[in-house]
Amino acid sequence: VSHQQKCRHEQARTAYRAELPTLPEPPATTMCEADMPKDAAIKGTNRGHAEGSVSIAKEPGLSVDWRDLSVTINGTRALLPCSGGVKAGSITAVMGASGSGKTTLLNALSRRGPCEGQIRYGQSGQEWSKALKRRVAFVEQDDVCFGGLTIKQSLIFSAELRMPADADARTREKKVDDLISILGLSRCANTVVGNASAVESRGVSGGERKRLCIATELLTDP
Repeated sequence: VSHQQKCRHEQARTAYRAELPTLPEPPATTMCEADMPKDAAIKGTNRGHAEGSVSIAKEPGLSVDWRDLSVTINGTRALLPCSGGVKAGSITAVMGASGSGKTTLLNALSRRGPCEGQIRYGQSGQEWSKALKRRVAFVEQDDVCFGGLTIKQSLIFSAELRMPADADARTREKKVDDLISILGLSRCANTVVGNASAVESRGVSGGERKRLCIATELLTDP
């Protein structure tokens, strides 16, 4: 890349950042778990998680905006500073060559690992909190499943860990059955997931495995 191309790229980035609106400051009324009364900290929407901002919970969708977001891993810059935003209720494709930082960007936006810069969620510009864990779902590139369990057993196990504590066994099982039906997994619901890397222990197909991972993230209605 020539010096002139680098200069044009930097000028385009500067012009793009100048057009971006300033991110709103997070509300001063947001309380962390340590500041909450004891009775409020106990009433969590998920096991072990305290109830966070009320405004985030009431919003029908969740927009995301970020400014100068970057990721550095072991001294290596894995994601150069970037800015952007995604409106609630929209579908956005992140495209780029292999190794360009697509997964790193999604990891940062879903707060999986260290990152630098500003990220705001929702119309009020909330910072990351425990209440957002149930609103943000991320299906990883690599499918991580328990090979010795069936699809239904895997989802029931995940439901017991991730769904709200006040959900009884019947509610969890109904949620699992609904997701199995919606994602077209009824035919293989009782099939062992298996190990995709070994032919002799192969279970469900790659597409069914991916849909299982998607169903796992949908258990909490993100």
